[in-house]
Amino acid sequence: MLTLQVMRNQGLMTNQVPIASEVVQNDIHWRTLLEAIPDMIWLKDPEGVYLHCNKEFERFFGASEAEIVGKTDYDFVEKELADFFRAKDREAMTKGRACVNEEWITYAVDGRRVLLETTKKPMFDAQGQLLGILGIGHDITERKRLEAKLQESELFFLESQRAASIGSFKTDFATMTWHASEVLYDILGIDSHYPPTVDAWFDLIHPEDRDLVYAYVQKNVLNQHEAFRREYRIVRPSDGNIRWVLGQGKLVLDDDGQIKFIVGTLQDITRQQQSRHELALVSFALNHVQDAAYLVDERGHFLFVNDEAVRIHGYSRDELLRLRVIDVDNVLRTEEQWSDHWQYMKSVQTMTFQSQHRRCDGVNFPVEITANYFEFLNQPYMLGLARDISERAAMHDELLRHRTHLEELVKDKTQELADANQKLTRLSRIQRAISLSSQALVHATSEQEYRQKVCQLLVEVCGHSLVWIGHVLADAENTVQVQASAGEGQAWLSAQVMTRQDGSLGQGPCSQALCSGFAVNMDLTHEQEPWAQQAKQQGWMSCLVVPFCLDDGQAGLFTMYTDVHADMCEDELRLLQEMVQDYVQGMAVLRLRRRHAEIMDELAVRVRDESLARQQNQALAEKLQLVLDSLEAAILVWDKDKRLAFWNQNALDIFPLSAHRIRSGLQRDDFLEELNRNGEKYDSTRPWEAWQDPVHELVHTHQGWVLEFTRRLAQDGSRIVLISDNTEITMMRDTLQGNQRMADLGGMVAGVAHDLNTPIGIALTASTTLAEGVRRIEQEAMQGEMRRSLFTAFLEQSQLASHLIESNLNRAIELITSFKQVAVDRTQAQRRTFDLGSMLQEVMVMMQPLLKPQGHRWRLDRHTGEVNMGSYPGPLGQVITNLVQNAVTHAFVDHPGQIILSIREREYDQVEIKVTDNGRGIPPENLLRIFTPFFTTRLGQGGTGLGLHISHRIVTNILQGSIGVNSVLGEGTEFCIVIPCFPKDKQETTP
Repeated sequence: MLTLQVMRNQGLMTNQVPIASEVVQNDIHWRTLLEAIPDMIWLKDPEGVYLHCNKEFERFFGASEAEIVGKTDYDFVEKELADFFRAKDREAMTKGRACVNEEWITYAVDGRRVLLETTKKPMFDAQGQLLGILGIGHDITERKRLEAKLQESELFFLESQRAASIGSFKTDFATMTWHASEVLYDILGIDSHYPPTVDAWFDLIHPEDRDLVYAYVQKNVLNQHEAFRREYRIVRPSDGNIRWVLGQGKLVLDDDGQIKFIVGTLQDITRQQQSRHELALVSFALNHVQDAAYLVDERGHFLFVNDEAVRIHGYSRDELLRLRVIDVDNVLRTEEQWSDHWQYMKSVQTMTFQSQHRRCDGVNFPVEITANYFEFLNQPYMLGLARDISERAAMHDELLRHRTHLEELVKDKTQELADANQKLTRLSRIQRAISLSSQALVHATSEQEYRQKVCQLLVEVCGHSLVWIGHVLADAENTVQVQASAGEGQAWLSAQVMTRQDGSLGQGPCSQALCSGFAVNMDLTHEQEPWAQQAKQQGWMSCLVVPFCLDDGQAGLFTMYTDVHADMCEDELRLLQEMVQDYVQGMAVLRLRRRHAEIMDELAVRVRDESLARQQNQALAEKLQLVLDSLEAAILVWDKDKRLAFWNQNALDIFPLSAHRIRSGLQRDDFLEELNRNGEKYDSTRPWEAWQDPVHELVHTHQGWVLEFTRRLAQDGSRIVLISDNTEITMMRDTLQGNQRMADLGGMVAGVAHDLNTPIGIALTASTTLAEGVRRIEQEAMQGEMRRSLFTAFLEQSQLASHLIESNLNRAIELITSFKQVAVDRTQAQRRTFDLGSMLQEVMVMMQPLLKPQGHRWRLDRHTGEVNMGSYPGPLGQVITNLVQNAVTHAFVDHPGQIILSIREREYDQVEIKVTDNGRGIPPENLLRIFTPFFTTRLGQGGTGLGLHISHRIVTNILQGSIGVNSVLGEGTEFCIVIPCFPKDKQETTP
């Protein structure tokens, strides 16, 4: 029986199996089985003397059983190892129970080194006297390797569980409690103090789902013993958030078919409420796996099977003993295959291999078999230990799948990191080029040197093949002239002719960028136009063109050719566009620097010429002071600490009451307080920190002066204030505006007088005719010759005359009323509430004498309902009148035209007014200058150049809005005015 139990458990002993030396000595049959067991088995007396051992133990010592029996460990191994063995014997005898330990041993026969699990159990007789120590040594080298691999798999499983937000749990139905993984605690939003009861679990379920889940558990799980799978919501106690979870559980039943416990998982599926691929949870319990043991004869008949063999095959013991190996093994299925296998086993004696067994229901499962061939009483036998490795095979497949998945993830992430690294490298190169271009600007002595350096940086630092900068000429084709270039392909570039329009080689990126005004990033791979074919012959694969406009209105292009595909990201394009903008600003700086140098040269010449009789330094200082004092503008210089650093004589004249306080080091705040006390206060609209360079503002003082403030911010943080007295200029401009309004009013008076002649003349004619009819009817009545027909004709004529008189006089009243309102608005810039559409209708009625004689037509389009405004109708009417007059004067030179006024409400309580004509349009070079004072294309032909300038000032100052213009030659012009419906009151400012 001892041998049978050893075969069943592969060396794992139980305390319930009685051992008797008489069984070992008398039962030859079971002794043979014991000899065939691959584990080492030995028996010692209490003094450590060997009484018995099997063949496996003989291989360990390299001696036969006869040579071993009667000796001790000291006769075969070194003293240190023998002391260790003896100590473990004494430990088992002292404890009176089996002791298990692990130890590495080396076989004396072949030098093979294995990890041995040794079990030593003290043996007692019926009276409790110690008989000896029974030892069993089981080779667990392979098991340890699998356990290590299993631990690695379990760690990977836990990490995967954490990454996938899947928690696991086990519910014990005996205690109605559960325990779970840390991930599940995180999903549920609870900690270890939360009560682990089933009722507490249901408390976590959302109230709307709680009854449904409870009913599902009662019906499907508890009553029908179905596996638990349900999606429901939970309410996390930690933060009150509601999450969707997928719960899955497997029932484990006891021998009576009752639920023992449920093990399962809970996955957070808040972001995906559809079911995902189920992950099979693999649970290994290798310490509890029992091997199936078989004793087989030469024909393959089962002579002995243990309980595990009965269990895994599904047969009863008697049924299995009536079968042969070929009946349950899918590999050894024929007599020939079994015969070959038997002969091979006979030659090798011991072998471990894998096969497939078949259950009674036809289900196949893989097994690992350790077989030993031996002979007893001249009869051959084979003892096999079979282990079901279905779970291990599944685990292996799962590990391979996860490993493949991880390798794919690592590959994808590696590629992403490589792409990101390349992108960062390109971005860093562009940023370095921007930094170097700033340094080049500092050292550049000319614009051409700066252009050339920027092109070289884009080639050398950013890796472009060819970079060139071109300016658009003002010729008929808008030819692009190359100003600077760097890189390969200079000869090809010099042979190119690029224009704003399509060329003979097709429309390239340069013309596209000029026409659209946006950057063009083009991949040349699939372009078939001739210019693209020529570019690809140079080895270029992509082209980036960025348009720009210098401060003097000069349009240009930055063009970059590259020998790689156009895979440029948004950040690269943005940085390159920033570099182009830096170039534009750098060109402006160079021009300012050049102008500054010219001014400084001129100033140096003047100072040198005026200070020949004095020492150079003193003369320069005095001359500079003299020049600044002689300027009409007052100058105040505040350092970065708000202290007065410089002033001229006009500063003392501008502030006469506070002049005695002006001194070096005067704090600006103290100066402003002094101005307030002396009544020279100016309300501040721009704080010190908000100054920009430059700022121009007009200020109306309490004394009636009009001062122009120009503020500049110096590089060292100081502020320079220039104050000019513009009182006379403002008075002259107001006078000109008044004259212009009076001239417009005079023109309207003439037009109204002309329009009044018609209705008044008709009324006069009708009244004269009526008076003549009255005299005639009176004569007929006095002569007694009154006839009914004559009287009837007189009545009809009277009614017609009365109707003509009434209608034409009403028309005259309407004209006079409109003229009175427009005249009041034009002469007085007063704020009042009015309807915008009605006001524009009145203005256009007044403009009829100007439009009608020349055949011009006008129309008012309302894109919205009534627009009520609280603004200045007079100045607004002046603007509309100027725009209409400008169209009649400049747009319709040789043919009648049409003027359309449109109204549209905009957000933020604003209104948009458009004045559109279909005239000849404005040339592009004049668009930026039309609001400049005294600019006119009809100089000497009645044009003053003030109409649009005055309109611009009215819109931006009085109406607090903006005015813009769009024009296409040959198609017409559109002025767009955007003003607030209720403008704010104006504020003043301080120095």
